[in-house]
Amino acid sequence: MSKSPSLLPSPAAALAGIVCIYAFCDFVTPWVLMSGPGGPAPAVFAILRAPVLVAILLGGMFAQAGFLAIWAALAPGSLWIRWLLSLLVSLFLCGCFMISVVAVDENGFTRASDVSWVLFFLPAASLTLQLPLWLFRFAFGCRIVVKGSTEPVESVGARQFGILQMMGVTTMVAVALALVRVALDQMGAPDQESGMVWVRLAIFCLIAMVYSALWTLPAAWAGLTPEYEGTGCAVIAIECFMVTGLILLIASIASGGRVPPAEVFGVLLVFHLSLAAALLCSLYLARAGGWVLRRDGGKPEPIMAEMAEESAHDELPQSFSVSRILTKIDEEAAQDESQ
Repeated sequence: MSKSPSLLPSPAAALAGIVCIYAFCDFVTPWVLMSGPGGPAPAVFAILRAPVLVAILLGGMFAQAGFLAIWAALAPGSLWIRWLLSLLVSLFLCGCFMISVVAVDENGFTRASDVSWVLFFLPAASLTLQLPLWLFRFAFGCRIVVKGSTEPVESVGARQFGILQMMGVTTMVAVALALVRVALDQMGAPDQESGMVWVRLAIFCLIAMVYSALWTLPAAWAGLTPEYEGTGCAVIAIECFMVTGLILLIASIASGGRVPPAEVFGVLLVFHLSLAAALLCSLYLARAGGWVLRRDGGKPEPIMAEMAEESAHDELPQSFSVSRILTKIDEEAAQDESQ
């Protein structure tokens, strides 16, 4: 029996293609955002600066963070290699964005230097977005594997961190917090000694974790599990409207009951739809390359199910029948006793 081929040459090629698409989008985005009357970018990009199109670009950029979080938490391989690759890809994409800023504006180097402190937030942001996915992995035993892989998904008892991993995670959290402090110093953030800035950061991280769970969990389920694709897409579509309405409700309450304009609702809804679409398309491309989501004790992959079905229906030759062998042994024992 031959393995069913994937649409792309290999799983690694699918991931490389996704990263290249992300890099291209990040390089183009500054040219769109900095276009228009008096802008340094060519006027031809000004037509793309409509609020709806800008929302689409920003939604795609947020989807990149969600995809990298999904891969860092659920992908196969060593934990440290996944985290390191995730951070390196994040730095690469940020570098593409900043290089584009420098290229499009004569003062771009100064602009990029002024916001370079954002890079120090990357480790902490990555861990924050991954936390709901790690809880998902521990609770359900889900993991991303290559389609048709015979490698077993870890059982419930094997999902815990070892001692060395716990020490490494503690070290990484400490390094991430230290880099956040460096970023706050570069920003000149006040109230660091009083601790209020850390309280605000903790609240922001909690909101980011909830936001990550809302988008990454159903997207991973829909994009990498074919049998639940329709359910996952329906959940994401409903979330787009619910999250948009909830954000506008909170904004209305915070502003004293003033209702935001309908244009704000439209742009925010387009942003969420773009985020969901870009995230799902990335996961569909990964699935086309051979990546799927498997659950501990769940339904096996089609290729493995076919192998199990064939082995169940295969019959051993009569000469290898267990009952025939036992009968022959009994006959030989009876002959020995008669002799």
